[in-house]
Parts: sequence; C-alpha cells; structure tokens
Amino acid sequence: MLAEFGTVDILVNNAGITRDSTFVRMNKEDWDKVLRTDLDSMFNMNKPLLGGMLKRQFGRIVNVSSVNGARGALSH
Repeated sequence: MLAEFGTVDILVNNAGITRDSTFVRMNKEDWDKVLRTDLDSMFNMNKPLLGGMLKRQFGRIVNVSSVNGARGALSH
C-alpha cells in the first residue's frame, strides 16, 4: 500500500463478514473465516501504517466494528 499511495494520513478499517448461524451450529472453519477477516485485516492494515503516522506525528485510524455485538438477531 505504501508503495502505491506513498504517505497515508487516514485509514478506515471497515472489513467484516458474518456467518449467519447460531454458535451451537457454527463450525470452526466459519469461526476462523470471521476472525481472520474481522480481526486480522485490521491488524494487517494498521501495523505497516502506524509507524509512519507516529513518525510524522499525524494520522488518523478509524476502526469500525459491527453492531451485531450490541444487539441480538431474531433467529438466535
């Protein structure tokens, strides 16, 4: 990303997936896909960009999370 865009001042992490299933029915493969997308993608974007922001003493990172953690779904 840095090679393509150079300096990055603003990063918005908004990647996320869901697997519509109850915890009882969810399998490990689906669980891993959700975590890899929701958590690893944030880490993989923040890590290489944060150092430059700190060095320049400027930059903004916005991490967007899901509302699914705040409210239940009818089927669950």
